[in-house]
Amino acid sequence: MVGETVKFKMGDLNQIFNAIGKLAKQPLQMKAAYWLKRNYESIVASCKELDKARNDLILEYGIPEDKHIEQLLSELPDTLTEEETAQQDLMKKRLEELKAGNYQSQFFIPEDNQEFKKKLNDILETEVEVTVNKIEIEDMMNAKITMGELHFIAFMLTEKSLIQVSRTHLQ
Repeated sequence: MVGETVKFKMGDLNQIFNAIGKLAKQPLQMKAAYWLKRNYESIVASCKELDKARNDLILEYGIPEDKHIEQLLSELPDTLTEEETAQQDLMKKRLEELKAGNYQSQFFIPEDNQEFKKKLNDILETEVEVTVNKIEIEDMMNAKITMGELHFIAFMLTEKSLIQVSRTHLQ
């Protein structure tokens, strides 16, 4: 099987990986599993630079989780409902765990940060060229995926053998 160059947008990457991840948990014919793995590795390799740019952007504009929690706690009113008190306790516990080094801090982006949104959108709209190896649909007949998931991995599927079989039956 010879690879074929295809293009997709970085913004589609999450859905592509979700569909591949779902398929990776299912028993597939060896050939299909092999090419699916190779395609996944090719996509990851092609997106490294843009993924680094996205991560750098998050680090530049993001607020570390512990600072975000501290900010939220400081904005709470003096009088809290029972539900708000429970939420406050959870935030304090998470903050203690972060400060103790039990978890890696996540980053939160303020929702009103238009500059971040524009730069992120530019990254997500960037087209990426990837070399993929086509997988025969026939080799994936037992796979269970939704039509939406199929939409995002259709670029790596082919139905050559099905077309050949139908042509033979039509003659």
